[in-house]
Amino acid sequence: MRARVGAAALLAALLLCGTGALAGEEAPKRRFLLDGGAELIGAPLEAPFWEKLTLMTGAGVLVHQYDGRIARALEKKGPRYAENLSDAGRALGDGLLVAPALAAGWLLGAWTEDERLVKASRIGLESFAFGGLAVNALKYTTHRRRPKAGDGPNRWGGMRGGSGNLSFPSGHAATAFSWAASFALVYGDTWWVGPLCYGGATLTALSRVHDREHWGSDVVFGSLLGYFTSRALVSLEKNGVKTAVLPGPGGPTLALTMAF
Repeated sequence: MRARVGAAALLAALLLCGTGALAGEEAPKRRFLLDGGAELIGAPLEAPFWEKLTLMTGAGVLVHQYDGRIARALEKKGPRYAENLSDAGRALGDGLLVAPALAAGWLLGAWTEDERLVKASRIGLESFAFGGLAVNALKYTTHRRRPKAGDGPNRWGGMRGGSGNLSFPSGHAATAFSWAASFALVYGDTWWVGPLCYGGATLTALSRVHDREHWGSDVVFGSLLGYFTSRALVSLEKNGVKTAVLPGPGGPTLALTMAF
């Protein structure tokens, strides 16, 4: 019974990532520029934003309390269709597949002069890159053991936890919600894009728990990270700031351009 409650909490938290996003698609008037600099993740002043963030974070903390029970409930292999759905979800969050697909979308949009496809694909790629940096920073700072290790949900190795203990947060979930949010936000006036994109991203997050690669709280935090990164990039662009990763003398360089 408790495992079912935990699974329900996990699903509710992931749905909040999508429905909370869909509820805020209408050009939010929030600034992400502080003291003349570009802040990727800003501090919006509107109360509804903080209400949603608090609700989503609270859902993630709630799921953490059930991480062990959810993992034990999923130990047995499910029916074939569940395995197929899990495979599809895993592919939607695989950076080796998502990044080339977004790059292809960018090129296709440029070739067909589809500005929205170019914008959605570009922001998706940028969010994937920035989110990946944050995900890896957290992974190598916390070194959380994965469910398949069999050590329970409360094993955190800290800075010296070993190279294989990289459960928190879920990179697949962050990647999936990065591209999903970028397309949902850019195509906000097309009613079916948001549900389709966030539905696919939710499937990715659930697949990571099903495959015992991540705890429920890992995918909730990863999903939120991907979503808020894309939303921040979209908001920055609405305020005249564009980001781009360009080749530089010392390697890839983040460039910020501002329109006046």
